[in-house]
Amino acid sequence: MEEVAKNTAAEFEDADESELERRLTAMGVGTEPEQLYEALNDSEKAAFSKLVDQMHYSESGFGDSVFRSKR
Repeated sequence: MEEVAKNTAAEFEDADESELERRLTAMGVGTEPEQLYEALNDSEKAAFSKLVDQMHYSESGFGDSVFRSKR
């Protein structure tokens, strides 16, 4: 599951929104967030929540230092 999450995050960074929508529609899942989440089983929901948290953490820069190094 970890490998799938890593690949998904990398693929998400490279894909454009229309391509993601096309692929989800082709799989019969739909593009509404509620539809997407309900299509997951319990372990997938847990992994998805973890992935969302990691992506939010990364995008918001919480792990970045506010201090600059002295040169």
